[in-house]
Amino acid sequence: MEQQYFFVHGWGNGPEFWEKMGVYFLGSQLHFIDLGFIKGRSAPLPDSGRARAEKSIYITHSLGTLWALKNRHREMSALVVINGFYNFKPFCDEKTLLSMKQRLEKDPIPQMGAFWRRCGIRPENVLLNPERLQEGMGWLTHQNAAKELRGSDIPVLSLAAKNDPVLNIEGMRQHWSGYPLIIHETGGHSLPWSEPRWCAKQIRNFIDALNLEK
Repeated sequence: MEQQYFFVHGWGNGPEFWEKMGVYFLGSQLHFIDLGFIKGRSAPLPDSGRARAEKSIYITHSLGTLWALKNRHREMSALVVINGFYNFKPFCDEKTLLSMKQRLEKDPIPQMGAFWRRCGIRPENVLLNPERLQEGMGWLTHQNAAKELRGSDIPVLSLAAKNDPVLNIEGMRQHWSGYPLIIHETGGHSLPWSEPRWCAKQIRNFIDALNLEK
């Protein structure tokens, strides 16, 4: 049974976020899910029935982890979390999220520019989808996928950066207690962008140890 890799980006990004890391998985069957935060780049989501019939490894970033657990946890053979969370509330209070939401409504370009700079990425030629970005803010504020995570027996690996400005490392240690957590000294909130080779190596080691080919 062939392995499939499903990549799920975070809030304010698109599938191109994975372009630096995807090259390390060439030769495998790859799917890049688009959550629709950037217009003009949407692609159909993979067929759920097919995903359940094959070895489905989900590689997720930031909000993409929460989305994948909420929407695809039954299809996963394994989950790799990169700078990710199943509940954002331990990392950011509602007052801060409300302020972000208001700035996004008033003038989205400066707000998103500040967010991308904080994350250490520089998207090019982006055309924002404000409605979908606001919907994503709602997920950050209200959704919690702890039930889906704890109710599943899928193997989970979490990768984090010691200097992540969004998800503080002590909070990540608590958040992913009971699951393997590998920490990079640098890389910020966008390890797939800043340290793609390191991420790919950790993922390969994790997947190889699971013997999913059997």
